Amino acid sequence: MRMAVLYLRGQEIYLHASSRTEMGAWVAQDPYLAVDSFASRDAVGDALKLALANSKEEIEHPKDFGALVRPLLKRANCRSWKAFANLAKCCTAEQEKGTIVLIPHRNLGPDGGFKPMLENLFSVPDSASARSLYEVITSCFDMCL
Repeated sequence: MRMAVLYLRGQEIYLHASSRTEMGAWVAQDPYLAVDSFASRDAVGDALKLALANSKEEIEHPKDFGALVRPLLKRANCRSWKAFANLAKCCTAEQEKGTIVLIPHRNLGPDGGFKPMLENLFSVPDSASARSLYEVITSCFDMCL
């Protein structure tokens, strides 16, 4: 399985690949991207495809988890995860067996993280156009709380 995480803050969509460590934890990985949600619809869909393409399995388990989020915070000009998460909506994208599934999350606050809302899944073929992915991404963010 491949995974990416998307965050909407204002009109910017921040996203990154997620890779599974040899211990089974999913962690943030390059590329860390930022795309204006009102820019090209293709750019948003292409960014998700790039993030998913860079998701890996069986990577080395990190020693410093804080280092994994720093590139995201830098892109968003935030000094802390609390500042970033406080205003963010979050969706995860999972790619497996020819399908991309987007999952909206409930924001539980900066200390609570994001909880998947599994009753509201969005599914598209992984061959979907970048523009079609954009439509699904925006629908997914609309369901986030």
